[in-house]
Amino acid sequence: MATYVVGDLQGCYKPLKKGLKKLGFSPSFDTLYCVGDLVNRGPRSADVLRYLMDLGESVQPILGNHDLSLLVSAAGIKKTVSNSTYQQIMETPDRDDMIDWLRQKPLARWDQENNALMVHAGLYPQFSISDLLHQTQRVEALLQADQKTYYNFLEQMFGNTPASWHTNLTPAESTRFIINCCTRMRYLNSDGSLNLQQKDNPKNQSSDEIVPWFDISNPRLGSSRVFFGHWAALGLYIAPPFFGLDTGYVWGGSLTFAEIGVNSMKISCQIYA
Repeated sequence: MATYVVGDLQGCYKPLKKGLKKLGFSPSFDTLYCVGDLVNRGPRSADVLRYLMDLGESVQPILGNHDLSLLVSAAGIKKTVSNSTYQQIMETPDRDDMIDWLRQKPLARWDQENNALMVHAGLYPQFSISDLLHQTQRVEALLQADQKTYYNFLEQMFGNTPASWHTNLTPAESTRFIINCCTRMRYLNSDGSLNLQQKDNPKNQSSDEIVPWFDISNPRLGSSRVFFGHWAALGLYIAPPFFGLDTGYVWGGSLTFAEIGVNSMKISCQIYA
């Protein structure tokens, strides 16, 4: 029995299948965590979703920003943008099954056995893991709610504000902040607020006014580990307790699979574009 974590798939079906075959992945015994952005940009988003759905409970995906954008587009709330590949999903006969499957997925997963949090973008440094999981449960309830509640939620989901967490946020504001932390965060400003504009590799960032989220001390993290994706410009990032696995296959890089244990992590497979 093995537990694997894979970086952003982004509609890249062939490297996903190739990587699992190389690992000898068994749906009966093994577990695969996908750290979000299952769809978009790559050529076969629909096939990625079908394949993951067929693998059943052995696959434990979380939602990234592109997955949430697909839900918004499928609901007709936002016109599908020209550089997206969502339309290929919209035109498939099983599109409703795919959308319903995505709606059941969380923004974060906690693997207690391996002492590991899986989240697309990262863990906001003011939150403990239990804080984050508590907040994301509210989002998941809205995703799985009746149609009217679900559509109202999608209409208010996107936006760059609020940039900071405080107790007098409205329900819509606090939900948006949690979503941005989980699916869009890379840098924080010097005051701890989200900076959602900068995407460069930190090595190319000269400003002292912004810092990667993982460089800010989080005393509430303890001995837990955080596995994330979302940041192709960062590339493979191994700085325990933080592990970034978005190595940008869709940009000509690789698809990275890591095998994790209670106190271990190893890069077990990389499939190159």
